[in-house]
Amino acid sequence: MDEETIKRLSDAVHEAASALNRAMAYAVQSGLRVDIEPEPSHLSVGHNPIPILRVHVYQER
Repeated sequence: MDEETIKRLSDAVHEAASALNRAMAYAVQSGLRVDIEPEPSHLSVGHNPIPILRVHVYQER
């Protein structure tokens, strides 16, 4: 994979992580609870599993 493609992918992942962090901060400030947990993945590229995160946002009662 060429360096430009790697940079674009890296930038996209960074942007997505930043958006998730902002959304989680907003949710917590609004009194919601946010849980993030890894989920087993059956998806892979070669022998490299593709990581999956499950995000739960809810209001505790």
